[in-house]
Amino acid sequence: LRENGIEFFELSGVDPNPRLETVLLGKKLCLDKGLDGVLAIGGGSSFAKECNSSTITIGGNCEVFAQTIGGTAIGGGSSSSLKGGDSNITISGTAKVTAISVAGSVEYYSNISRADANYHKVNYPAGASIGGGTGGTSGNGGNCTLTIEGSPTIYTGSIGGGQTLNTTGEYKIGSATVNISGGTMQGQVIMAKGAATDCSFTMNGGTIDNTSAKSATVGQDLNKKTVMTFTHDGHTFTFLKENGGAVYVENGTATLSSNGTIRNTKATNGGAIYVDGGTFQMTGGNISTSSATANGGAVCVMNGTASVSGGSISGTADANEAKNGGAVYVGGGSFTMNSAGNIENCNATDNGGAICIENGSAKVTGGTI
Repeated sequence: LRENGIEFFELSGVDPNPRLETVLLGKKLCLDKGLDGVLAIGGGSSFAKECNSSTITIGGNCEVFAQTIGGTAIGGGSSSSLKGGDSNITISGTAKVTAISVAGSVEYYSNISRADANYHKVNYPAGASIGGGTGGTSGNGGNCTLTIEGSPTIYTGSIGGGQTLNTTGEYKIGSATVNISGGTMQGQVIMAKGAATDCSFTMNGGTIDNTSAKSATVGQDLNKKTVMTFTHDGHTFTFLKENGGAVYVENGTATLSSNGTIRNTKATNGGAIYVDGGTFQMTGGNISTSSATANGGAVCVMNGTASVSGGSISGTADANEAKNGGAVYVGGGSFTMNSAGNIENCNATDNGGAICIENGSAKVTGGTI
């Protein structure tokens, strides 16, 4: 920093797992000195050791901004060799939280104390913005439990269990358990297959609103995986899946009920929900103004099961829409609708203004289309 003429001030005496009092001292230092940013050094990920579990609670009327190159912005630490850290995260109150994982490179010297120090540059793709830590070549990814309650505002990329760097199949990705009962969130929940325990998503209140992601660009990351990137308030966010604009289900059960709302979402398949294994259940709530460039303006079922027994899949002036299946596309697995389910104001440019069945099965025994 000195070599580049950057003025800085140090907050010394920070203990492991610092308490709120220490954070407030840092805030005071920033305000007193008129600082432009904060550089955190130390802690977090481990190059060679297993990462411990973490409990993170964000509440009140605070504002949190967290950004990382690769890895997880809020959640478990990552390891290059062993298990990624588990994370238990609660966001509540009227907190405003921004969590971003971006692609980038890390440059360092090995054996820095020796004359033959070697220079390294490692490129990392964006990871989960909120979730478990990445597991190393001989370790599972960290598990993530996320609870959102009260009235917080959250801007994030993807949420899920930690990945693993292991390529032999011996170690598993982390599982994700997400419970949303309030607040407003921009984000994509990923329930990926391969976890040691089933994933779970429950939303009975609050709103997922991905308006900014409707202009997302689909492309490939550094690992040649297809992702969606978009900007909000000058920051770049990454959704790690091109399918499932709000929730991507390969494993476990995802449930939307009561007053849960998903709106203004977009993806290649499954504008709001993409099911390729596991189960999606809609017993209440609302999915609206969602779209897919290919199949399933609101819900796309390629494998597994999806059911609607309450709530509404609807559009207003800007309807749920897709090329095939304005509301629901079934390319495999099964879709059922009964009781008080409702589908209205949906549109398809090719086939199935409400439901398109190309493979698998669909059964409607009640509700309204």
